[in-house]
Amino acid sequence: MPPLLSNRPNSLAEAQEIVARISDDHGYISEDILSSMTAVQRRAVVGAMLKKDGMIGSSVITLAKNLYSSSARFVFELLQNADDNDYTRAKSSGIEPYVSFEIVSDKIVMECNEDGFTKENLIAICDVGKSSKSGAQGYIGEKGIGFKSVFMAAYKVHIQSGTFSFSFTHRHGDSGMGMISPVWEHPDAQLSRNITRVTLHLHDSGSASDMDGRLEQIVQQFREIQGTHLLFLRKIRRIHIKFSIGDKGEQSKTTFEAANSQLGGRVTLHKVVNGNLLEKAQYHVTRHTAQGLPKSENRNTMGSEHTASALYTAEVILAFPLNNESPPAPFIKTQQIYAFLPIRDMGFKFLIHTDFVTQATRQDIVTTSPRNKALVPHIATAFSKAMEQLCQDEALQFQWMKYLPQEDDYPWDEYWKELIASMKKSIASVNLMYPRNGGSLKTTAQVRYLTDFGRDENGAPLFADIAPEIYLSEKYTCNPLIYLQHWGLKVPYMQEFLDRVEADLSQKTSRLKSPLSSQRWHSNAAKLISYPFEREWTSEITKVRLLKVIPLEDGRWISSRPSSRPIVFPRANGVRIPRDLELNIIAEAAIENVERVKLFEQLDAQTLKTSRVREMILSKYPSVFNKERAFGSAGKVDEISRSHLTFLYQTHDSSHRDEYRWIRVLTETQQLLSPQSQDVYLSSNHKYGVKHLLEDIPKFPVAFLSSVYLDKPPECLDGKTPKIAWKHWLESSLGLQSRPKLIANGAFTDFFRHLVNHRSCDLVGILQHYWSDISETVQGSQKIRDEIADIVIESGDRSLSLKHWFLPTKELETRASEYLEGKCNARFPFLDLSSTMEPTDLSKWGFLHDAFGVGMHENMKFYITLLEIIRDQHRSPNVEISTKVYSLYERILLKTRESSDAETRRRNQEEIQIGFEDRDQVLLLPGRDSCQWCWAYPIECRWDAPSTMTSRYPVKYRFDHTLKSNEIGGRLLEQFLRDILSIKDCTWQDLVRELVILSSKNSAEAPTEIYTHLSKLAPKLPATERERLVNNFKEKSLIFASKSWHTTDDCLWSTATNIDGKTSLNENYPDLEKFFTSVLGVKTLTAQMVYEKLILMGESGGSSIGHVKDTWKIFNSLLSQTGNKPDPTPILEARLFPVEHPDGQVDLCTVSTPFALKDQKIFVRYFSGKANFLNFDFEETLELQETFEWAGLNVRSLKISVNEVSSMMTASQLPISSSDRDLAPKAHGLCRIARHCKSPRAKSEPEALYALLQKAQVWETDCISSRLQLQQGDRLIEVESQRSDLHVAEEEDSIQVYVPRDSGLQQKCYVQNLPKLLHKWMMSEQYSNVPTRDSERCINLLKSILTLPHGLIGETLDEEGITELSFPDEYQSASEGDAQIDRATVPHTPGRQTGSRASDHGGRVPALHGDADASLFDSEGETYVEEVETPATSLFPTPSSGIWRARDSVSPVRMPRQHSSNDTSSYFISRRNLASSALDTFSVGADYVTLLSKVIHIARGSSLPRKDSFDITRLRRAISDLDTPDEAPVGTSFYASSPLERDRMVGAAGELYVFELLSRMNPRLPRFSRDNWQSTIRKYVGKHPEYADMNPWNGRETADIVYKDASGVLTSTLIDHGYLDEDRWADRRPEYLIEVKTTTGPCETPFFMSKGQYKRMREKSTLTLPEASADIYVVFRVSKLAQESMDVAIYVDPEYMRQNQSLVFTPETYSVTPGSGLGFVGTTGLSDNGI
Repeated sequence: MPPLLSNRPNSLAEAQEIVARISDDHGYISEDILSSMTAVQRRAVVGAMLKKDGMIGSSVITLAKNLYSSSARFVFELLQNADDNDYTRAKSSGIEPYVSFEIVSDKIVMECNEDGFTKENLIAICDVGKSSKSGAQGYIGEKGIGFKSVFMAAYKVHIQSGTFSFSFTHRHGDSGMGMISPVWEHPDAQLSRNITRVTLHLHDSGSASDMDGRLEQIVQQFREIQGTHLLFLRKIRRIHIKFSIGDKGEQSKTTFEAANSQLGGRVTLHKVVNGNLLEKAQYHVTRHTAQGLPKSENRNTMGSEHTASALYTAEVILAFPLNNESPPAPFIKTQQIYAFLPIRDMGFKFLIHTDFVTQATRQDIVTTSPRNKALVPHIATAFSKAMEQLCQDEALQFQWMKYLPQEDDYPWDEYWKELIASMKKSIASVNLMYPRNGGSLKTTAQVRYLTDFGRDENGAPLFADIAPEIYLSEKYTCNPLIYLQHWGLKVPYMQEFLDRVEADLSQKTSRLKSPLSSQRWHSNAAKLISYPFEREWTSEITKVRLLKVIPLEDGRWISSRPSSRPIVFPRANGVRIPRDLELNIIAEAAIENVERVKLFEQLDAQTLKTSRVREMILSKYPSVFNKERAFGSAGKVDEISRSHLTFLYQTHDSSHRDEYRWIRVLTETQQLLSPQSQDVYLSSNHKYGVKHLLEDIPKFPVAFLSSVYLDKPPECLDGKTPKIAWKHWLESSLGLQSRPKLIANGAFTDFFRHLVNHRSCDLVGILQHYWSDISETVQGSQKIRDEIADIVIESGDRSLSLKHWFLPTKELETRASEYLEGKCNARFPFLDLSSTMEPTDLSKWGFLHDAFGVGMHENMKFYITLLEIIRDQHRSPNVEISTKVYSLYERILLKTRESSDAETRRRNQEEIQIGFEDRDQVLLLPGRDSCQWCWAYPIECRWDAPSTMTSRYPVKYRFDHTLKSNEIGGRLLEQFLRDILSIKDCTWQDLVRELVILSSKNSAEAPTEIYTHLSKLAPKLPATERERLVNNFKEKSLIFASKSWHTTDDCLWSTATNIDGKTSLNENYPDLEKFFTSVLGVKTLTAQMVYEKLILMGESGGSSIGHVKDTWKIFNSLLSQTGNKPDPTPILEARLFPVEHPDGQVDLCTVSTPFALKDQKIFVRYFSGKANFLNFDFEETLELQETFEWAGLNVRSLKISVNEVSSMMTASQLPISSSDRDLAPKAHGLCRIARHCKSPRAKSEPEALYALLQKAQVWETDCISSRLQLQQGDRLIEVESQRSDLHVAEEEDSIQVYVPRDSGLQQKCYVQNLPKLLHKWMMSEQYSNVPTRDSERCINLLKSILTLPHGLIGETLDEEGITELSFPDEYQSASEGDAQIDRATVPHTPGRQTGSRASDHGGRVPALHGDADASLFDSEGETYVEEVETPATSLFPTPSSGIWRARDSVSPVRMPRQHSSNDTSSYFISRRNLASSALDTFSVGADYVTLLSKVIHIARGSSLPRKDSFDITRLRRAISDLDTPDEAPVGTSFYASSPLERDRMVGAAGELYVFELLSRMNPRLPRFSRDNWQSTIRKYVGKHPEYADMNPWNGRETADIVYKDASGVLTSTLIDHGYLDEDRWADRRPEYLIEVKTTTGPCETPFFMSKGQYKRMREKSTLTLPEASADIYVVFRVSKLAQESMDVAIYVDPEYMRQNQSLVFTPETYSVTPGSGLGFVGTTGLSDNGI
């Protein structure tokens, strides 16, 4: 110590003197002196000294006594003494204070580098209980032993320090004075003045084993030295221990070293053994001085004042172990309690060292010691001080809490629990906790530890802290709550969390609102926010409901407070709800998190049903559209619209199809259109897609769906393939178009027309690609086909109408090369298909030929095209090219005639004519005279044109040489020109046109040849044409005379006089007088003048007959133009009428001479040479008709004056075969007409007339003859007629009417002769041959009644306004009970053959007799009936009749095509026009509907027949009487356009009957519907109101009705009814192929099967099919159609029935009749009777 340095002796002598003085003061006698004494002396002296010592030094004696019983460890006392030394010199030299021990067998050498002994040090060590160290902590040993404890191991201690060198000696039994009485010893060696050496000479008494035992104890004490002891030493920083024990002097050296860190309190301990570092440990050391303590019960102060202060203080040292890492961290391991020496492990994680009062065994402290209790708060203070220090240590500031003792660390007793409690209290007031965001330290109560409940997946707080901050710093490397939860650290309260949620929501950087926040974050946040609901914390729930924690699709955040809009989840049944609806829609991203969904549910969020959402969407699209209402004003129309459609699509089912009518979609041009009202197209990159087609051509307004709908189609919710594709839904449900509309409403669409105008090069490919879309419409419209055919198509370098192109077939290419020069493809118009979708497969292009006439065959069109190309190659033709051309004409001619069918030949001829007319001049005309070879149109040619004609080619004139040069070739060529090309003769229009041209050119040559030709044409012209001709000459200057051109008004024809201002023509054209006067009406005279001239001519009698006739014609032409017609009397009295007498002489006579007008050619032939005729031929007579009427001569018309008288040659007749032509059923109607027409027969007694007509009988016969009578004056001229069509004989009480048996003549009779004759008979004496308007109407009414069935007569007459009778119609039809005429009872003349009419006329009997059978036609539309002869009595009507009845056909025959001038274009005339129709037919479409209604009525009252309900006897009888014809059943007359259609309509009615039966079976057939009715003729039933909505069947037909009996109901019924065998079919579920065969006659009537049906019948037979077959072929035979006795027979497996003769099949025709094999025996599985 610095103050004592001066007390250090400077020399050995001085030091020795100090030692000697102290020893003398103690009265000590050294061993040297004692050893020099005798034993007696020695004993005496020692005894005296002991007594003295006892008297003056009891403490020493006590020390000596206690020394060997003490548990004190001398080694630790030595360390304590060494640490009490001063090390000023060493530290000033930079040397750490140290102490070293060397242990050998007999001694221990201790050295340390302290400053050295002072006099005070020596005095203190020589006293008991004293110390000279003012800073000593009082570790002076147990009971004051201290340094003296070294004598426990040594009997002598030598201390050498500085100049001092002395020793103490003490053995067991000594008084102890030797321990405090130093004896000078000469230094062993010269030591450094900074070295103090203490040598302990070990006890050497006792046995060797005793000494070894003591040595082992000594060594053990040194081995107990730990590095931790350096922590409790203030100065010593190093301890060296060296063992040199044993005979061999084995050595080991251990060094403990303590290194203080620059960081305050950090100490590093090293343990080095024999030069090797074995251990390294770090500690944070905190020291605290406890003052005011009670004295230690372990110590005796010995009355020393110098150390008294140390008795009441104690140093508390806490050492916290660290690991050796960098930076270091707490090393958690329980540590021992120290009172310099280790006491025990008390479970603390740090070392506690202080001056505890310990038990005598040092195994524990004395917990009841006042001193120890007083140490508790000081230890706690030291601990809190240590924690504060650690909080400032960068390495430990976030880990210090690991040192905190926990209640479960150790089973502490109350003392230590009190210490821990004191620690907690001390810690609670210290700011030890770092907040999360930095700032000043806080106490544990001021911060909150965030558990995972409040953290995100990264451990960060879910919500940012707010002031005052409570979140604990995240830098704590451990979970502070584990260590501090009992030391005042808490987790946040719920309210604190909610405050931070609220604060987060108000921030722009809100994590709750941030899209960057992860799902785990949101899960944690949702759990946190919803926690009050789980715990049912009312106040916190209220707080949560006010928080805007619900994110919406529109970006807003709302709370769950009540709102006008409900809060809903964004999906309904998994489908996303459009965000624009009047809803608070939770954001889609938010519901991906289950925990958030739970939170939203707790906040009253709803899940809407899809139906509700659909309603809301559809309500935005009313018929009157409001864009803002539908899409709002935000402008995001595309997004909103797509979301609407997406939802509707993803929730669509078939029931929604009609909901989309007003839906609008956005187009590429941002228009909003309704696809069901306007065409909106889907974009496509296809070559023929709409968008592609519109590229590079002028713009066309086409609406394309915005790409926003198509960029990414909506996905299927379950990830599977959607039931309906997005684009398909847009098309099928919304009405969008993916394929262009080319045809609509029977015409081109504007789009198609635009393509036609601007993309004709692609048009062929477009038509082919979209043919399937338009084929049905196009094929159903001739107008559209024509328009497309006329479209100009660009192909290659050509542009032609489509119809003029050809498909490049090999056949055509080969043929073209024969006529064309060069490469044919370059010349001939073959379509270039290379750029289309089908460039090589010509089978895909046949539609161009079928629909538009594109050539693909070697036909007329092909030849004409060849001619065009030849013409193009030879624009200036010559005689050389004519050979090729005319040979081609010859080929064309032969081609037209190669068909045996007249109709085909006609069509070929028509095609050639059209081709030559439409194409550009392909007729090659030869040159003649000054005319060159040239090409012409046939229309430019006229066969008989004058040679001088220039506006038309004179064909005959130019071909004259060619026609004559080769007789055969010329004849063919003439036929080609005349017959094929139909080159016409000149018309008056052609000739007038020529005159116009000549007039315009002011030609100076008289066109005499033109006028001559006109004059030949004019007499043949109808009046209207003649008038047009005349008008042309009146209006235009077409007459050349006097070197100029004139109109007819400028001209005059007169041989007697000329009139001024008029050009006379008679001199210029003397041979054309008739033409100019009679035709052109050149007026030299007025009508009155001609009238007067006629009178003069009659009076003069000198006029020639020809002149008179010409004058009559002139007069006739003028008469019609005269308003006030002159009196005909003077004319009639004049000889102006050229009468041709029977001998051929013609004289001019007056009207008093009998004569007739030649107005009926047939009568002229009969009466020629027998009667007088006016010498005007038929045409002239017609021409002069007006004059004859003016003159009153029309009564002399043969038509009026000839009377026909009929008679029967024999009595060979039969009753009328058709009941509709019988007069008796029409009696009431005829009587009404008679009464209405004021017939004398009906005027007074209409009932008598009715009775007479009721008895009228109509007969068919071939034996009617007639005579023609003509009364001329007194002479009755009669001639015999070959045959008559009608004879009526009125007997006393009846009328007998005879009509031709031939059906055509009979039809004619009913339409023409019979109505007239009946009218004449009705009117009796009032009848006049001169027709009147009333008589014509009456005749027309009679025509209609005669051709109508009874049921329509009354209604028709009512509609015509015919007077009703006062008595009813008593007639009843056969169906109402009236008996029909039995053919077997009809009388016949002797010799008349009976039997079939076919045999009467030599015809063959057809395979099927009776009525027409609707089963004639195969269900697939084919007919397999061989053509047979038609009996002479066939009742097929002529084409002019539209009435077909059930019995109108007797067999399936092919009628030869007949043509007549009376054919009409339509078979149908409305009833309302019956009275005025020239050819009276009528519509009975309503009758067919009536028939269908009756069929339905009967079917609904019927059921399937049982097998035993069929009358086999009746069947056999009917088979034997097949040839006996039946009367047509009432109710089966209806309109049909042909026999074929009539049969189909009958068949359809039969199928309806079967369909109704099956539809109403009991039990019902499951899933039986109209879809099972798969017949192509079912369309006729659509005329009935109940079936008006039934579409035609367009699929492939396998049978009329096809039904899969999946439930077994039909099979069970057939088993129950006896048709199927139960053992075989009870468990089967077959498919039934039902064929329906219908007849209006009885069931026995044969029916026909086509070859296809016959084949299918055999294939589906149970005889040929395997046992497990699931098909049954069944025939339903419907008979007596629409009659009350209508019935059906069922033939199950008809093939089996054929084989066992139950059904008899006629070969080839497959006529089928029931046979004799009635029993079914076998293994077919059918019942005994399949009928």
